[in-house]
Amino acid sequence: MIQVAARIVIWVIVIALAYVILGPKGFDSSDSDNPFASETPLYLPAAKPPRLRELERRLHDGALGADDAQEYHALLKRHQAAFWQDRGETVEQALADVGNGRRARLQQILIERGLSDDEMRVFFTVLDRDHPRLLDDRD
Repeated sequence: MIQVAARIVIWVIVIALAYVILGPKGFDSSDSDNPFASETPLYLPAAKPPRLRELERRLHDGALGADDAQEYHALLKRHQAAFWQDRGETVEQALADVGNGRRARLQQILIERGLSDDEMRVFFTVLDRDHPRLLDDRD
């Protein structure tokens, strides 16, 4: 038992020393400075169906009945399942004719598609992490 513990301690020390000597770059196999950067295109999320938007308004107003609540949850689940599917228009295609103000234009597109503030926050977080230069202004 002591031998097993000693071996574990030795391996932890060896790995810690390698990390200290090599740094995080020694363990990062990606070519870029950002290990999360991705070359795959990011697609716009699907637009919310009008019925889901209507039910969300009624939920916000407090006028959602039991039958409507079931329909709302089913539509919401279907929308969330399709949120990250790679189909339709990419962000790059949607912003192809936009030089400056790309972030604001994308936000406007997402609002037109009916995304909530939380959904937009998540989308922009993933976009900034995986494609950090996609929303930079272009001349």
